[in-house]
Amino acid sequence: MKPVLWFLVSAGLAVSLVNDFVLEGWVRNAVEIVGSAVALVAGVTLYLTRTRKH
Repeated sequence: MKPVLWFLVSAGLAVSLVNDFVLEGWVRNAVEIVGSAVALVAGVTLYLTRTRKH
């Protein structure tokens, strides 16, 4: 499960980066929002499912 979440975080950030150079207009905004939302949700899920080492 964790590798999938890390992939989603990375993919969301990569989409945002590539999006800046490829798309324009409202499509760019939509892709930016979706990519950011995916990265945010995956990051929060990783944080909430972390294991604590004492």
